[in-house]
Amino acid sequence: MHTGLKKQIIELAKATPTVEVCGLIYANDSGPGLFPCVNIAEDPTTNFEIAADDHLSCLKQGDVIACYHSHPNGPAVFSESDLETAEEACLPFYMYDVASQSWVEHLPDSYRVSYQGRRFIWGFEDCYSTCRHWYRQELGLNLGDYDRDKTFDTTDSSAILDNFEKEGFVRFEVGQTEIRLHDGLLFDLKKRCPQHLAVFVSPQRMLHHPLNALSHIDLIDGRWVSHLKCILRHKSLINSV
Repeated sequence: MHTGLKKQIIELAKATPTVEVCGLIYANDSGPGLFPCVNIAEDPTTNFEIAADDHLSCLKQGDVIACYHSHPNGPAVFSESDLETAEEACLPFYMYDVASQSWVEHLPDSYRVSYQGRRFIWGFEDCYSTCRHWYRQELGLNLGDYDRDKTFDTTDSSAILDNFEKEGFVRFEVGQTEIRLHDGLLFDLKKRCPQHLAVFVSPQRMLHHPLNALSHIDLIDGRWVSHLKCILRHKSLINSV
């Protein structure tokens, strides 16, 4: 999730803590943006509904890529109505519960993406997101979402490695094991972003999403091998052939 947009949503929810705030997230050539909407539900204290006119207005700003709302008094889980709406919309849903100060995400089964040709959007379509898509759609592994934005391009951070280890991935040093299908590949690019993530998808090929470019499958040549920092394998695949 984009760090700045998440903060904005939380601020909106706290500003009107007795009703469910709601809105859409869009993306255009300038990046992601927030489009707050009027909650037209009959009882906005317990439900939310976005008017069709608001949805159309948001489309004028860019592509709708997600929906958000808040819960004033819990629980910090999506309601059956929320889940049904997400399934129909085929979009990621985000929710902030004011009472418990909890943030949750839901990706409906209907939300399926193509791996290649997706534009770069910090927090939504970046190198981590592309790998999340692969593991979810190919292996049924739902990796957690983590806050990130353009500061990842300049900060010498170990966040990607730390987060993958939280998700049950085991780290192997280069040369310690042969690279296998579904392995995560962590690169240290130094001059660009400190860490770049890809997933091994076929012999000599990896799926990744370079900074400010389209996601695509790339040849793992000597240039990439020289920057390979480590191999990340999910614990469920450790003993697979």
